[in-house]
Amino acid sequence: MDETSLPAPPPPPAQSSVLPPPPFLPPPLPFGVKPAPRPRNHLRWLIIGVAVVIVGSFLGLKIADRLSTSNPRGLSDIPTRSANLGKSIRVTNPIDVGLTSMAATSVVRGSAATALVGRAEDAVHDRVAVELRVCAGQPFSPNGTVAMFLETSRGLAIFPDPSTQQDSLLNTEFAGTTCKRTILGFTVKTSTRIERFSYLQFPYLRANWKITAPSIGSRS
Repeated sequence: MDETSLPAPPPPPAQSSVLPPPPFLPPPLPFGVKPAPRPRNHLRWLIIGVAVVIVGSFLGLKIADRLSTSNPRGLSDIPTRSANLGKSIRVTNPIDVGLTSMAATSVVRGSAATALVGRAEDAVHDRVAVELRVCAGQPFSPNGTVAMFLETSRGLAIFPDPSTQQDSLLNTEFAGTTCKRTILGFTVKTSTRIERFSYLQFPYLRANWKITAPSIGSRS
C-alpha cells in the first residue's frame, strides 16, 4: 500500500483552559437594610481643618499668655511701696481721682484710741485709731477709703469702722488742692496683732506703712 494513500491522523484534543475562581462577594444584607454611605473627601478635609484651627488657637493662647506681662494677675504683680509711719507715699491713681499722696502718721490702740474713735464694744475688742495726712490735687471725695485697712500678722484685712467720729476720712471732703489731717477708726480683737496699715487700689498700686510697735495692749 502506498504511504500516500493512508488516512491522515486525527488532530490532538484541544487543551481545556482553567478559569480563576470568582472574586469573594460579601454576604447579602438583610432585607430593608441599606448599605453604609462611603465617606466623602470634602467632609474628611472639613474635619481636618477644624482640628487644625482648634490646635492652632490653643497654641496661640499659650504663647500670648507667656509673652504678655503687662496685666497684673495677682497682688504680687502690683507695684508696692513701703514706708515707716510718718512717711508720705504718692498714691495717684485713676480710681480715687484727685488723691495725690497720703501718710499714716501714727497708730494708737486701746484706751489711747478711745478719745479719738470711741470706746470698744466689749472687753474682748480694742479700738484702733490711725491718724493720716491726706493730700488732694483737686476736689476729692474719699469713696476709696474702703481700700484702706489694717493687716494682721496672719495676713488678714480689717477695714475701717463706719461709726468713726466726724473727723474721720470717711466724712472728709476736699474742695481743692489741700492736705488735711484726718483719722480712721477700727475695731480689732484684743488678741490680734497688727503689723501694717495699707492702701490698695488694684491693679495700680499698693502702699504699706509698717507698724513697728507691738500691737498688743494699749500700744499699736
